[in-house]
Amino acid sequence: METYKVYDSAIEKEHCNKIVKFIKDLDFNNSKINEGEGDVVDEEKRQSQTAFLNSKEFIDIFSLYAGFAKEECMWNYNLTSYDTPQVSIYSKNDKYTWHNDMLPDSDGLVRKLSVCITLNDNFKGGDFQIQKFVSPVEKKRFTTVKEMRNAGSIIVFPSFMWHQITPVKYGDRYSIVCWYKGPQFM
Repeated sequence: METYKVYDSAIEKEHCNKIVKFIKDLDFNNSKINEGEGDVVDEEKRQSQTAFLNSKEFIDIFSLYAGFAKEECMWNYNLTSYDTPQVSIYSKNDKYTWHNDMLPDSDGLVRKLSVCITLNDNFKGGDFQIQKFVSPVEKKRFTTVKEMRNAGSIIVFPSFMWHQITPVKYGDRYSIVCWYKGPQFM
């Protein structure tokens, strides 16, 4: 089973630049993580700024690539809805340590497929890393997805896959993610 599918520079850089200009006007807050009892700020695990963007244009793009990846990777997930896309800005030293995206919601659905777009490439660090399906004794159990350093690159992966964003060394890293949900896995 493939653990992710990447579409390198799928969105033109010029379009990404326009998106970055547009999202700068959103109402950003300190990023939060879910700690079972609710969302909390924990800068040891996640340090960045986030905002939500409910835009049909983005939903169409996310849905298109989620569909491509589902077919190409034979992920036969029953997807019935999605969460509002989340925009993240990672500045110098910002990061998001190892985590997965599989959060249940109040209507009994669970995130099954994550779709993330890198919107710029004028930063260093901030690498997207994802786990591999390997033996627990394997020394290198993750891969750095170098294509995600490129503006307009899209990655699609099962939401149960552990992944992280390494600390940004300089510049600001802009990304947007959407999660597709469905009934619990059986």
